Parts: sequence; structure tokens; C-alpha cells
Amino acid sequence: MAHLAEALEPGLADSLVAAIEKGQWVPVGGWWVESDLNVPSGESLVRQGLYGQRYFERRFGRRSQVAWTPDCFGYPWTIPQILKDAGLDYFVTQKIRWNDSTEFPHNAFYWEGRDGTRVLTYNPYGYEHNLDPSRLAAERLEDWERTGSNHQLVLYGVGDHGGGPTIEMLRRAEDLRRVPTFPAMVYDRPLEALQAVRSSEPPPGYPVWQDELYLEYHRGTYTTQARTKWRNRRSEAMLQTAEALATVASSPYPRDQLEHAWRLVLFNQFHDILPGSGIREVYEDAEVFFDSAWAIIDSVTLASFRDLRSRMDTRGSRQPIVVFNPLGWSRGGSFSLPAAGDSIRLSASDVPVVAARHDVQG
Repeated sequence: MAHLAEALEPGLADSLVAAIEKGQWVPVGGWWVESDLNVPSGESLVRQGLYGQRYFERRFGRRSQVAWTPDCFGYPWTIPQILKDAGLDYFVTQKIRWNDSTEFPHNAFYWEGRDGTRVLTYNPYGYEHNLDPSRLAAERLEDWERTGSNHQLVLYGVGDHGGGPTIEMLRRAEDLRRVPTFPAMVYDRPLEALQAVRSSEPPPGYPVWQDELYLEYHRGTYTTQARTKWRNRRSEAMLQTAEALATVASSPYPRDQLEHAWRLVLFNQFHDILPGSGIREVYEDAEVFFDSAWAIIDSVTLASFRDLRSRMDTRGSRQPIVVFNPLGWSRGGSFSLPAAGDSIRLSASDVPVVAARHDVQG
């Protein structure tokens, strides 16, 4: 959002930065967008944190310590390690409360990844609390019974598509703050609130969750809008190939071009684009973003191939063919060549001569 404002409405972006400096606006998240977490590759999720945190540091003068993903459609078991490596020490989501079958048992807990990395995670009672006193009291009691902590994080406001708190909510909060028998209420920033949750951890410790956070609600997120999912996966593979080729080429590394291509792809991984929950116009725009990214990737890849070809010794070959493996390990596989007559003979170092015949069926 901030990057788009900077590009489209510079005055608005400057106002946002001024509000952050005054403490009126608190940037959280640290990712390029609130990405879908099920479909993208691990490398893409790492880039979400890399480019997001770099932007936070450049534009806001700080990095986020709080991963803020209240609306993603489920969370794989690899996320704690990725968050920690991006400098994100806390994780907030409320989406898992949307389960239609199994009630998630924890509010405050440590989410432990497959590698043993732990992130303090908080699962509040929704992201659009109206601060109704009866609801607050019931939730405070349940939170105490579940966690044993005397600190609870409440996300109040209109929430999804609606913005922040209404005047009525603020008045209600002020009224409740003056009631001596009601639990104390404090306006706080996410980081400070989560630090308070950590500091009030009871002696037995918060529970540890060792699994994915599977959302039993939104279905079809692996299948809907299949073309967008296919283009995303192709983009991820193409970017990896382009980066590997550009690394071994002798020309200057096209960092700005590749980063721009990555950002276009990362934007299309937004949690209401890639899962398939957007309207038609969303996917029309996504096609434009993919087209722009692919044009950059193709340009970088072709330039790198030309550079590598110019430095290869292909003497003694009738028609040299270069096959490049962009991965960091050996691999097997197949590749295709345009037909050159009825038959073809291929030879390579340490590989026996292979003969093939081209029939009328191709």
C-alpha cells in the first residue's frame, strides 16, 4: 500500500511517513504484500520478507518485528523459520478462528516450525471488535482460562474493507476505561502489546503448536483461477533461471530489473489474488503484471545467454547446443529441439552418442 501510494500519490505517501514519525500510524507486517502462503514457493515467501523489510527500512527508517497476516487462508508449517529469518519475532493472525469444523484451541502460543524455530503467535478474537462490554468480558475470561496471561490483544475497528474504529467505538472504550471494576484497557502499538503478552507468560509457559495452521473454511484455494496459479509458478521458475544466468554472465548484474520483476510477481501473490477470491478485473490486472514481469525476465535471460554463448569454445561441433541447469544441484530431465531433417545424432562429453529419428507425427 505504501509503495503504491509513493508511486501514485506522493503527497499521501509523505503524509503517511509524517504520521509514522509522530506515532500516529504504526507500520507492521514487514512483507511486500499480505501474501497467500499456501501456493507460493518458499523462495517467494523469503522475497516477500526481503523486499518488504528493505522497503520498511528505506521508507520508514525501521524494520517490522511483527508479522501481521490476519486474513490469509491458512499457514504452512515452514512459516516460523521464514518469519524469523526476516527479523519477525511475533506473528498475528485471527483467520484460524474461521474454522467451520475444528475450533483452534490456543490464543497465545509458540508456533514451532519443522526446524525447531519458534515464533510467539497471537490469535485474537477477530479483527473487527466493536468493544461491546459483554463480549469483552466473556473473551477476557476465556483468554485467562486458556493462557493464564493477564494481557490480551484486542483488534477493534470496522476491520475488513471498513477501516479503523468509529467514533462510537472510541467513546465506548473511554467509558469502559473509567469503570474501576472492568479489566484495564490500554491503547497500545502491536509490538508493545505483544511484548506485554510475552512478559506475562505464566510459569508453565504458553503451549507449543507443531503443525501447519490449516484453515477449515475457504475451499478451492489450490484450484480456483488456475491460469493465475500457473503463471505464478512459471514466473517463480523463470526468475530463478534468470537470476542464475545473470550471476554467471560477465555483464553487470541487472539487480534493479530483476527486483522489479520480483515485485510484480509478489504483488500478484496477494491473498485475494493468487488464491482465486478476486473479481474479474483483478485477474485482468494480474495478467498485465505477469506480462510485464515476463518481458523483463525474457530480456535478462536472453542477454545472459548471449553473453555465455560468446565465451564458450564450441569448436569442432557442427551445430553446438547449450543446455543450462539453473539449479544449485545436478538434475536429470528432458529438453526439446526443433526438428532438423528426418534424423539427428547428439553427442556430449561423458555422454554416449544418441541417435533419434523424426517421424511424420513429430
